[in-house]
Amino acid sequence: MKKVRAKFPNAILSADVFADATMRIDVGQAGILQYLDIIMPMAYTYEPNGTTTDLKAWISTIKQEFPTKALVPILRGWSDGLPTPTPTGLISNLTSDLATVKTIESDGYAIFTYEYLLRETKNSKLSAIKAKLGY
Repeated sequence: MKKVRAKFPNAILSADVFADATMRIDVGQAGILQYLDIIMPMAYTYEPNGTTTDLKAWISTIKQEFPTKALVPILRGWSDGLPTPTPTGLISNLTSDLATVKTIESDGYAIFTYEYLLRETKNSKLSAIKAKLGY
């Protein structure tokens, strides 16, 4: 990333990175955040060990360490077969994550793949579920 920044000084650099600092260190991502203009932490709480409390802590930690960087958390709109963490499934979980992101200092958010959301709501367009998500 340092070489890319040197070769293209006016380019806007962004990357999807693990939201959790330990995971970033484990996969070698920790050193690139300083070179990014936009940090996009993969804040997937639809995991057995991820919660909206974790989401808030992950984003707050990154924001404290890199206060001048734009921060766009990526929320997970898909399932890999794990049991749903709430009785109402992905919509409920993603709604909680969106509410959390709106309370922290981020520069927006992104939803990673929404096909499962469409399937869960039996709609063919993302616009059909915007109101349910508070999008």
